[in-house]
Amino acid sequence: MATLSLDLLGWLYISLSGVSAAAGHLLVKKSRLNPGDPGLASLVFSPWFLGAIVFYLLNIILLAKALDRAPVSVAYPAINGINFLVLVLGAALIFGEALAWRQYLGLGAIMLGVYLVGQV
Repeated sequence: MATLSLDLLGWLYISLSGVSAAAGHLLVKKSRLNPGDPGLASLVFSPWFLGAIVFYLLNIILLAKALDRAPVSVAYPAINGINFLVLVLGAALIFGEALAWRQYLGLGAIMLGVYLVGQV
């Protein structure tokens, strides 16, 4: 198998894939803040939930493009690290979820891991 060289466009796809996944997760959370009718139809037709589906589809497309330029062993951990970082910070900013110093330390460790995994 040929070695893939990870270029700037590859990192852009990886970053946008992670951000789009986090946006989808945050929109699912938003859709459940005032769920109203607990039925499936109310969930599926919520504008916030539909927005999440759009971001999840975008995430899959960007993941596929990232895999054109990077090994899965690099792209997927990096996408998940970026996803986690954006998700935790987004939850704190948007929903007021509190972060302890240990969580900030953990985020730093995750990003260091993403950096190290990306050294191909």
